This record gives sequence, structure tokens and C-alpha cells, in this order.
Amino acid sequence: MKPFINFTNHHSSQWSQKQTEYARRYGEIENIPFPDISPDLTNDELYSLAEKYVLILLSKKPCCILCQGESVFSTLIVSMLIKKHIPVVAAVSKRTVKESTNENGQTIKHAIFEFTGFRKYIFDCP
Repeated sequence: MKPFINFTNHHSSQWSQKQTEYARRYGEIENIPFPDISPDLTNDELYSLAEKYVLILLSKKPCCILCQGESVFSTLIVSMLIKKHIPVVAAVSKRTVKESTNENGQTIKHAIFEFTGFRKYIFDCP
């Protein structure tokens, strides 16, 4: 069975049962940590790093890849993978924000993300 690659900063061991079940519909989950992207990288360096990671991802012969992280790097990765006909998805969640005020009058926001599914990346809009 081809793996479902989790290419994010969030190891699948920290996922909800629901997200794990959804991912396993694709294949067995394999984690490849998303790299720390330095803000000092040039576009050429970023592109080279993306090429390196695409080779790593493709070597796993995945059925699908969950790709989420630094925006520009993710866009490069997704674009390169789609050109290779590899399905790429993003996690979709419902966000609920609760606000409170502490004793110093500061507003505290607490965000709760509830996984609802995966959404396939598309680049060929109608």
C-alpha cells in the first residue's frame, strides 16, 4: 500500500482520531517533517530546497501528500508535485475563537481547531 505522507510541522501522533481515520483512507501515514524555512533564503535557495524535498517525497511513492507550512515553500512543493501528478491536500478545520480578559485588562484569544476533512489543492480553475 502506498503511503499518505504527512509533510507538515504536526506529527500525526498529535492528530485527532478523526484526522487519523481520514488519512488512513488514503494509505498508511508516514511523517516527513516540514523544514524550518529561514526568512533569509533567496528565491533560488528556496527553489533548490523545494526540489530536494520533492525528490524525498517522490522517493516514498505516495498515494497522496498533506502539505502545509511556510506559504511560498508550500506553494512551490505543491506546484512541483502536481506537475508530477501526485495528489496533494490540505487539512480543513473549523476554527472557534474564545476571547477573555485577564487581570491586566489584556485580551486573551484561545483558538480551537476542529478537523473536518482534507481539501485537494487545485491549480486549474474554471
